[in-house]
Amino acid sequence: MANFLVIVDPDHARRHAFIRQVEPRLAPVDGLAVSRLDLGDFSAVWAASPRAPVSQHVAADSAAVVWGHPLDRDGQVTAERVAHDWAGARMSEPAPFDGYFAAAAFRRGRGLVVAPDLLGLFPVYYAASSDVCVVSATPEPFRFHPLFPSAIDREGLVGLLIVRAPLHGRTLLRGISRLASSHALVWRPNAAPREVRQYRIPVTDGGGHSTFAEDVAALDDALAAAVKRHVPASAPRGLLLSGGRDSRMLAGYLAEDRLPLHALTLGERGDFEVECAAPVASALGMTHALASVDDADYVWMADVQANHEHLVGGFGNIYMWGLMEPLRRLPPAVVTGYLTDSIITGKSITPGLHDFDVVLPKLVQRALSPEQLARLLRRDVFGSAVEDTIDNLRTAWNDAAPATLQRPWQFQIAHSERCHVGAIPWRLGFGSWPVMPVLDRRVLDTVGAIPAPSLANRRAQDEILRRRFPQLARLPHVAANGDVVDPLLPSMRARIARAASRLTRGRSRPRRAQAASGERDRRFNYRMYDFNSPGWRAIRRRAEPERERLAPLFDMDALRAFVPPPDATLALEHPIFDSVGRKLIVGLMLWAREHLP
Repeated sequence: MANFLVIVDPDHARRHAFIRQVEPRLAPVDGLAVSRLDLGDFSAVWAASPRAPVSQHVAADSAAVVWGHPLDRDGQVTAERVAHDWAGARMSEPAPFDGYFAAAAFRRGRGLVVAPDLLGLFPVYYAASSDVCVVSATPEPFRFHPLFPSAIDREGLVGLLIVRAPLHGRTLLRGISRLASSHALVWRPNAAPREVRQYRIPVTDGGGHSTFAEDVAALDDALAAAVKRHVPASAPRGLLLSGGRDSRMLAGYLAEDRLPLHALTLGERGDFEVECAAPVASALGMTHALASVDDADYVWMADVQANHEHLVGGFGNIYMWGLMEPLRRLPPAVVTGYLTDSIITGKSITPGLHDFDVVLPKLVQRALSPEQLARLLRRDVFGSAVEDTIDNLRTAWNDAAPATLQRPWQFQIAHSERCHVGAIPWRLGFGSWPVMPVLDRRVLDTVGAIPAPSLANRRAQDEILRRRFPQLARLPHVAANGDVVDPLLPSMRARIARAASRLTRGRSRPRRAQAASGERDRRFNYRMYDFNSPGWRAIRRRAEPERERLAPLFDMDALRAFVPPPDATLALEHPIFDSVGRKLIVGLMLWAREHLP
């Protein structure tokens, strides 16, 4: 991807001094090229892979930069088009585009527009004064500008510790905001910055008048068209192929063009993910490579994530930073299924899951609960910040969607999914540019109009696999918990074996990866998230000297009990979920080294 900085500042000396400080810090990994564009009071500087799709335009009174592949009905949108549309007569109403991208447009005397993809996955942070506006892909550069002194935002911290997302845009740094999902930033000199909504997923609460078969056909048509639209037939094709259903469905659509495909699976031979992905690659005739992460890389990856992402999205999947080399061996663009499950299967029909007080424990189960924070945070410092944050969370919940039954789905997409899962494509882009067919208005509009019973529990998606890609539906896949489960279309031999299993054991059981003592867990993700692994112990040792920097904020006895010294082994009931909050605290320790006295 690209790590960009955009600034409008009429004080040229101050602007150039700021850029000189920030520019060497823009590249989070090696092998990136740094570029710059200037026009009057405007400057844009960015670090990106030499293969990244970047378009820039400058004229007498306007300038624009596009990082990625925005699309409209006529095809790819250039920087010149962005300059014309966003910095022209309709500057206060910038039109949205499909695809994964971020773009900035400036016009002398009028101001600045910066916007990302339809769901705001590409991160955009901003701060402004009367005549200065700074926008960046990370919160890190702002502390180097004299108008935005670095100070911790306590309520921003509490929000990140509870939901791993900036509630109402608040981050770890006071005055630095994350642009809301599906919004554009519009700034004019001597006026406050405005967040302008560009798009909202249409929703339906009713059962509708369509049949399930019609819902499946509509979703299938929208996805097939999006894959063809976002992945040009003339370009080399890369694919991140997991052992699950989302990426094999995308692989099926891609393979229909009968063009070469180059797939990459995260894991090692013997892993369940690889065991399920390899037959898919073989069935479709794809070139197939594997990639893993060395324990020795964990420390530098943790430093990158702490300093560039500031806990937004959590601090668990840092291992994605270690995949640059295998990604760079793929074609320049790689299709990914990230967020596909949240979007096309995320609607819930579970009773009670639409009421905030019922859902709150589920919202915070993957971070820190209010009760845990009440023990950890110093009451004399934070006062009612935890209670206030829950009130803000309730407000965000109620504002998530006008249709009550769709609030859980819309809220999750706009917050935890956007910031946690949605952060991965930004990291991957420093190796190979991510292509996400779900970032398409026809797909989103179609999903929004389909009743929840047709989508929930992957019902429509599984039917697409059975009907359109039966060859892939006959292969086992990895479930969300990492276990290998039966094919959607089991063979006769598999059916007989399953029936025999039920007779002898009472029911069919998935093949589990629970390792005996001392054995290697065969689930790649579980190994990467293991808080007691050598890699995570190295991160904890790196963070431990910074523990005392948290003393002004935390009850240190409670903190030591929750996050013990790095050589202590924690017995966690769920190795991923039960370590999320502890990893957030470890990430905060690493962040504190450069940001807290």
